[in-house]
Amino acid sequence: MNQYREEIPNGNDYNLVGENVGEGTIMSDNVSNVSDVYARHFVPSALNPATQGKISMGRYDVSTVKVRDTIIIAGGVTYGDAGKAQTHVDIWTSVRNTVMAAIPSGSGFIRGATSFAVDTLPNGLALPNDVKKKIKIEGIGIQYDTYLTSIAGTTLTLSKPTNGANSGTQVRFRSIPDEPIPEIGSWLFSGPALSVARQGMAACADDVDNIAMFGGGFAIETGNVEITLYNTVDIFKNGVWSTSSFPEKAWSAVLPSSTVAQIALHDRSHKRYDAESVYLNGKAYFAGGVSGVPADVTVMFERRVDVYDVASNTWSLLAGPPVNSDLKCLANEDYYCPEGMYRARANFAFVACDLPSVGYGAGNDIIMFAGGLSEGKYFRLAEPTEYLSQVDIFDVT
Repeated sequence: MNQYREEIPNGNDYNLVGENVGEGTIMSDNVSNVSDVYARHFVPSALNPATQGKISMGRYDVSTVKVRDTIIIAGGVTYGDAGKAQTHVDIWTSVRNTVMAAIPSGSGFIRGATSFAVDTLPNGLALPNDVKKKIKIEGIGIQYDTYLTSIAGTTLTLSKPTNGANSGTQVRFRSIPDEPIPEIGSWLFSGPALSVARQGMAACADDVDNIAMFGGGFAIETGNVEITLYNTVDIFKNGVWSTSSFPEKAWSAVLPSSTVAQIALHDRSHKRYDAESVYLNGKAYFAGGVSGVPADVTVMFERRVDVYDVASNTWSLLAGPPVNSDLKCLANEDYYCPEGMYRARANFAFVACDLPSVGYGAGNDIIMFAGGLSEGKYFRLAEPTEYLSQVDIFDVT
């Protein structure tokens, strides 16, 4: 059942919950191990300045996502033309093998093995001649800080015996210390691919569905001091661009007269910028953001979460927690808008957790909203006056 979970105070500044969290939590001073962990994710590499080192146009406040072997950089604003928003999209296609890996042969290996064979050695895997360099191996059944001592054909000999069995799950290799890996990818300038020039978009992507989405945002027209908000959503799926938009929430009100005539009203908070987005199980979630420039110069932060179902090409609003059932709409306080997060916010951390349904680490899939800006005032753009520490968790299972 879909449900929200409130934050739980747990004796620490961040309201974290866990086996080693709370007062007296032990912190490691093992700098070597910490550095090793980060090195695994940040592998240095230099681009060729002449052919790889630039995008098509200098700009900032762009939205960027990674889809499979591509990195997509969309929109943004240039320095010239009084800060003109752009529709430009640059796509980097990488052919760099940043993580070398192999599959153990046959039934894999057992606990206590000092060597095993793999189906195929990854290209470039070889023991270094320099005694100061090593090849580290990682994976299920491999002890921490295990290195290759020899490679004979497809058989690997280890510096430590395995501490568990592996029935055919991929193992990974990397050089210690990490060395730059030649990058031979290339840029593709897609031209004005966005349907509307803007900045401050929320963006998400997914490798399985081969999709990237860029939603909302704003633009400041040349010579104008006010901003234009957008509900536009540009979708790049399987290499093809299309356009959608955040839906308006509509209702009707009886006119203040003796007749029964009604007037249609709309909650226009679907147009906003500085929202956040994640993708989980075939759905894109666009949450929060800043929705307008009202006359009293008070920033309107949003609770709403727009959900796009890729398979059905439909939009919906994420249900809010029961405690928000009586909250009024920003556009018209005569009506209720209970959907969305506990607290309205922008510029926050938004994370999707796709957990396995069975086995180790099994659990419900959740999305988490953490921190962000919740109140502010305007001088052309939002100037924050309150910073949130609250964490909202929504169970999407």
